[in-house]
Amino acid sequence: MGRKKKRENKKQKNPLQLKEAVHSRIGIIGWNSPRFLESHSQFMEALKTNIASCDLAPVFFGISGSLDQLDLTVSNGQKKSSHASLPLFYHLPSRDMAADQIEMIACEERLAGLVMIPWSINSLVGMLMATVRSGLPAVFMPSYSSWNRLYNGSSAAENAENKEASFLGLPYSSCSMLLLLEVFGLAKMGSLEKIIKQEALALSEDLNESAKWCGQRIFEMVKQKVSVRRFFSEASIHNAIAVDMSLGGSSETVLHLAALAQEAGVPLPLATFSQFSKVPQLIGMDRSGNLSLAEFEKCGGLAPLLSALYSFLKPSPTVMGKNIVDIAKASHEMRSSFKVNNPVKKYGGLKILYGSLAKEGALFRVSALKENWLSYSGKVKVFNSQAACIEAVLNKKIKKGEILAVRYAGPRGTPGMPALEGLKAALSTMDLEEDVAILTDGRMPNSGKTPVISHICPEAAVGGAFSILEDGDTIIWNFLEGTLTARLTETEIKVRLSRWKAQTSEPKNSLLHRYLKHVSSTVQGAKLI
Repeated sequence: MGRKKKRENKKQKNPLQLKEAVHSRIGIIGWNSPRFLESHSQFMEALKTNIASCDLAPVFFGISGSLDQLDLTVSNGQKKSSHASLPLFYHLPSRDMAADQIEMIACEERLAGLVMIPWSINSLVGMLMATVRSGLPAVFMPSYSSWNRLYNGSSAAENAENKEASFLGLPYSSCSMLLLLEVFGLAKMGSLEKIIKQEALALSEDLNESAKWCGQRIFEMVKQKVSVRRFFSEASIHNAIAVDMSLGGSSETVLHLAALAQEAGVPLPLATFSQFSKVPQLIGMDRSGNLSLAEFEKCGGLAPLLSALYSFLKPSPTVMGKNIVDIAKASHEMRSSFKVNNPVKKYGGLKILYGSLAKEGALFRVSALKENWLSYSGKVKVFNSQAACIEAVLNKKIKKGEILAVRYAGPRGTPGMPALEGLKAALSTMDLEEDVAILTDGRMPNSGKTPVISHICPEAAVGGAFSILEDGDTIIWNFLEGTLTARLTETEIKVRLSRWKAQTSEPKNSLLHRYLKHVSSTVQGAKLI
């Protein structure tokens, strides 16, 4: 009898069984890669401990994915040319794959809430898409300090000395969604700036503090049944666009916000971005024509920027329990280098162009360009692949002032729509960055000082007018008027289109094949449908 009672007591005292049976399960979502687990081990343990202390049951789920900067790492001071690298084809598809995996996990495991630890920009956006689908309470906890070790193996101390070698040195244009995560209100305001400022010795204290805040906040959100969907409104998306414009704009922001708006059921016509070009650019670019996160922090960070943009913001909630307009108002007295009445440029850094070449729109980022490129007319050289264009550049077949058209680089033309980083590197090598322009239906987020009109839609692979351009055609664009045309009559365009034949080659790999068959246009965020 005594032995039986002892066995019953043992069962009752098993904390794991108690947690599983009684407490709400919180899914901690991260990467299933060993390097992620190693670089985030300290942060993960702190998170689990603090979430458990709030009477919740934390469970880690590792999902598959890729690392955005895998083939853009710095090696012996030289950036690798990545135009022929297969992993790049998987970066954008990994965004949708992450969303699908998390959706299944949340449903199968009957989770009460989610804590997201993104390891890349595409994983971050995929997580955002998944939270909108699930409607569960969610908090995002990017362990920025761990990203440095994840991306290049550097320690916190090394990155403090050399921010350009860390992820903090990445251009804003390629990692804009990190900052906009806070604008959406899904991460603790100021967490990016705080981590940047931390000294290596104080890092563990900050991790514990962040983990403690996360545990308490996810507990409150689960208790109050706060759905993440309330953070994705027309107002919050407009706030994100306003902030993006003030920082010079990013074509990646347009692509990812379009996908998120589709998930949330929020109307976001491409023309909306042009409407926000009235938001002035409040910060200058560096010598390469880009803005790094470290440089942004030096200028004051997000809070004073929101204060400067106060008149452009609309009320939207944050996970801190405060409205973003109230946060901006509270920061109004802070000293800031962001001045709306004395901007770097009177217009935002990005605009949508329309015309005979882009019936559905194209993106033109101008934040670091010389004024002469805002309105331009010139002859075009046409290439059906990035590789062919790179070859022409390196073989000195390109003259200053020419326009290079790189087509079949969109989501249907090149499955996965890899960024044209190889072409950017080739132009830099030949000292042509500021002297030629690029038209493409693909992506080139880190355009810097090179005039790039990207995401041309409809893309060449589906028979858009971009597909019938020929060498020597005259291209005309005007940033202020928002136009992009070819000097061709409607009849000439129709005749050429009647002769056009599709030139896409379907990939043998099954994932990329499915992506090609079911991906939407860039106007809709290049997401699977």
